[in-house]
Amino acid sequence: MLWPLNNDTYAAEIKHNNQDQSTECNIKFAQDMPPTFPNLAVSTDDDHVIDVRIENNFIPSGNDYTFSGWFQSSNTDGALFHYKSDDKNGSFLGLKAVLTSLYNITLTRNLQFSNESGVSVNNPPLIVNTWYYLTFSVDGKNGKMKINQDEVSIFSDDNNFEDDIDIVLPGTLRIGGSFDEIDSNFNGDVTCFAYHSDKPDPAKSESEGQCKTASVAESYIPICPKRNVGIYSNSSIDTSNLSTISTSTECSVFQCCIACLNEVSCKYIQYDLTNESCCFVIASCTFELLWPLNNDTYTTEIKKNSPNQDRLAGCNIKFSQDMPPNFQNLAVSTDDDHWIDIRIEDNILYLNEDYTFSGWFKISNPNGALFHYKSDDYSTTGEFLEMKAVLASSNIIFQRKLKTANETGSLAVTLSLSTWYYFTFGIDRSSGKMKIYQDGSHIFDHDDNFMGNIDIMLPGTLRIGRSFDEIDPNFNGDVTCFAYHTDKFDVPSTDSENECKNTTPDELYVPICPDRNVGTYTSMNTGLSNLRTISTSTECSVFQCGIICLNAVSCKYIQYDMTTEGCNTCYLLTIGSGSLNLNNGEVFELGY
Repeated sequence: MLWPLNNDTYAAEIKHNNQDQSTECNIKFAQDMPPTFPNLAVSTDDDHVIDVRIENNFIPSGNDYTFSGWFQSSNTDGALFHYKSDDKNGSFLGLKAVLTSLYNITLTRNLQFSNESGVSVNNPPLIVNTWYYLTFSVDGKNGKMKINQDEVSIFSDDNNFEDDIDIVLPGTLRIGGSFDEIDSNFNGDVTCFAYHSDKPDPAKSESEGQCKTASVAESYIPICPKRNVGIYSNSSIDTSNLSTISTSTECSVFQCCIACLNEVSCKYIQYDLTNESCCFVIASCTFELLWPLNNDTYTTEIKKNSPNQDRLAGCNIKFSQDMPPNFQNLAVSTDDDHWIDIRIEDNILYLNEDYTFSGWFKISNPNGALFHYKSDDYSTTGEFLEMKAVLASSNIIFQRKLKTANETGSLAVTLSLSTWYYFTFGIDRSSGKMKIYQDGSHIFDHDDNFMGNIDIMLPGTLRIGRSFDEIDPNFNGDVTCFAYHTDKFDVPSTDSENECKNTTPDELYVPICPDRNVGTYTSMNTGLSNLRTISTSTECSVFQCGIICLNAVSCKYIQYDMTTEGCNTCYLLTIGSGSLNLNNGEVFELGY
């Protein structure tokens, strides 16, 4: 609710395709209110108006209809309000009031075949920066128009107006502006605007009572309908009055739709659907730091179509109640159900450099994967594929997976449970030698004829507390300040401490949970033999099918018949053995 209009009508987010959805988002609150009023006033000007809804939840037949409100003008002209019915084919179309000068207010009723207007003569004229209570009414039987100012009639006329014309609901009420571009916006303050049925002269006290008895928080703070959701219909429209705002090159009509949503003035799009589309996107991602890896690298939500990352990892994050000495609360707990997937991007010069991962670990169980880094570069010429460290009872298993070899080193260690340890795991690029440091001491230096001159390949996904291999159990314990380093093996613990201490925790380790309401669907033509159906449902568009897939965590692909109009079967798919029927429709892969 914006204001309580009356017991039967209210202002709400619009659910029809005819309201400027940005009008109430950037609302301005007034610093001045009518005497004895709570802070319910808002300001309107050239850039701020308010659109609200009046629904058809009562019968107005034969009744008077009145709009009332408190106005304080800072200018000499402007539209006070404009009500526009959704019904464009009936006799009644709309009603508006415009301040044409401090001496005159014009009240206009828009009908299907005529516009009826009356002009009040304000004597004495209105005074700027002064509150006035104005009511604007029409007699539903004889069409007579009335304007009252502070409960005194300043205009009453029946200039042979048409009889028996009811107001038609539902419709949109614009306060502080009109739907006609010829009218300027009202510059001033407005409060307690209301609609009344069968009441031509609502009293001041009634308006005050409505606003005073309503909770401020429930009455005047609008729900801002951000333009990140929209329905596009290709029904026939009159294109003769449309003009182009801008153009851009997009790979699908869906991308064109998103461009329109991001442009407040855009109401329509035009796109050539005869060319094959490549993909559609439901929304876009943002990123935030998890820990500072180093000055050049950082962790982000994944932005590529990589199948490696579990986007739910880190959403249900558990924070540790115990930290290394002198540390802030930056530790998180990992266990059988909790781990973290983050990204290492390729925004540094990582070629021809040694590479090291470091972090603080407190162990609750002597078995589990400490970390596993997996490069996106599985299909190109790079030799490097993966790197991981696993705690196996009294041993640490350090592995590097290459395209032509799997290299492993094993180190026997004595570790106490519930004790913090600082480990670094590094690779000497020139020789391939593995190096492990514990609390600053060099405890492992191993070269079993490993391949030299192999660069780590970025970007990739770093999994902390779990591996991508199902054979390794999860790490049960706490982790903090995990980092990636270039050209450095023996990263001292002080570097890790300083990195974590010199940053604000809220900006570093609270991940933005990538809920599955964001995704990119790309059309697939190959590699379909290993897909199986999870479930089916009847949906009326490929977009609805895509939303169903987003809500099903195990869904990786969808199949939908786009050649047949109407509602069709939506197939949710995942990787697995099955017999995919290509005749069921086009297949799309879900990515992020």
